[in-house]
Amino acid sequence: MNYGMFGLQAFGSMLGQLGSYMAAQKKAEADRAWQDYNNRMTRMADAQNQNALTANENMLRERVHTMRKQIGMAEAATTASAEVAAAATGTTGRSVNMVLFDIERNAAGKREDLERDEKMQLMQIDNKRQQSAFSAQAQLDLRTIPDPNPASYILGLTSDLGKLWKQNQ
Repeated sequence: MNYGMFGLQAFGSMLGQLGSYMAAQKKAEADRAWQDYNNRMTRMADAQNQNALTANENMLRERVHTMRKQIGMAEAATTASAEVAAAATGTTGRSVNMVLFDIERNAAGKREDLERDEKMQLMQIDNKRQQSAFSAQAQLDLRTIPDPNPASYILGLTSDLGKLWKQNQ
């Protein structure tokens, strides 16, 4: 048996196993870094979606507020015109009350339509908000990326040494 050759082969096998272990360690680190990067990008995309939905919700609320004011102003102006016209012609009684009731009913109908539309749009925004959050959560990579087990490389080395021993006898 040539012990010098066996020692050289054993040293080469040990370096090979050590190199494999170090490469596996670096791969695990790179995989965890890539996983973290992808998860951060997913969370950022969800945050951008949530911000856009919040902006849409704020614009909707502002638009509805403005429309409520416009309905109120139109109701007041129409009521005032009807009262002035009735006073100018000397009309009183049930016919004037019916006109004023119609003005109030029309304005209430417009307010109700506006509120129903606002609720529907807010429900759509909330649904999109939940879909975005669910989608982001589903896209997250939550698997555990383990470090390589040194014992498996030691077992590989002992297996290599056993094969080398048998070859050199």
